[in-house]
Amino acid sequence: KRKCGICMIFLFLITFGIMITFLVVGITTDGEIVIPTLPPDGGPTVRVVGCSNSNSQRVANVLDNLEGQKIYVLELLNYGSESSPQQDRYLNFLEDTIVARGNGDVRLVYNFEEESWNVDVPRFTQGIVMEYANTSVYKSAYLDYPNLQDELDNRNNALSGTPVNLIATLNTEVKEKYPKLVSGPNGNVSSDTKFLLHLLKYRDEEKLDRFDEDTEELKANNGIFVQAWLDVRATCTKPSSVPDYDQIRLETVNLSGFANVVNTELWMDASISRQEGIVDASGSGFADANGNFENLYE
Repeated sequence: KRKCGICMIFLFLITFGIMITFLVVGITTDGEIVIPTLPPDGGPTVRVVGCSNSNSQRVANVLDNLEGQKIYVLELLNYGSESSPQQDRYLNFLEDTIVARGNGDVRLVYNFEEESWNVDVPRFTQGIVMEYANTSVYKSAYLDYPNLQDELDNRNNALSGTPVNLIATLNTEVKEKYPKLVSGPNGNVSSDTKFLLHLLKYRDEEKLDRFDEDTEELKANNGIFVQAWLDVRATCTKPSSVPDYDQIRLETVNLSGFANVVNTELWMDASISRQEGIVDASGSGFADANGNFENLYE
């Protein structure tokens, strides 16, 4: 009997420990364990267990130390090779319902379609970036919407693969470090101007900084400008095979100017630093924003 009692206590402790692990760290939809604490600026991004109304308070708690900063939510959605009515439906849901719930504190800042992409995962056909005045607005306008899970289920049923959903804040050092890059277009511009999207995972951030310093003037002289560099603070969802990204870069590029840039000796030499500064799974490519751009530094 004594042995049985000891066994029961041992099993109880194991079970209790597993339960506490689930409650404290959580499990993602990809089966990955996540720790719900947000690091300081410059620290690694964290995983949160989806961003939906079923855990809105948890997400808000994770983001609580952003201290009133505007937050930007990037969604990369793959609707496949054929157009889906759900693409317009979800976009309308964000533009109409969520923006209205924000009472002037929510807006859609970017809506673009992928044209070329240099990595196999993640794939996407549409990219969306929403701006929320702060974490509380994100919670009340989006996460606490009563039918959010239904909207997400309808959207996800039309998708091919797991969407990328990242929460970020605007990098404010760009204006100081690379002032020539923040005077790009704002509003409607010619169709020759495209989005240049980068999803970056750092390997050596100093080498990436060196690339940015060496190419600032070359970029500005050839029509490559920053729309927004967003520092990723948390990852809601992503394919399990891609890294936890550190930064989202949204830039505008004049295609003829870009062709001039990449053939220069300066660019080719500087690109070595860039390649050494990020992991190979970082993604870059062109996107079409239908001529509508938003310079977040103006």
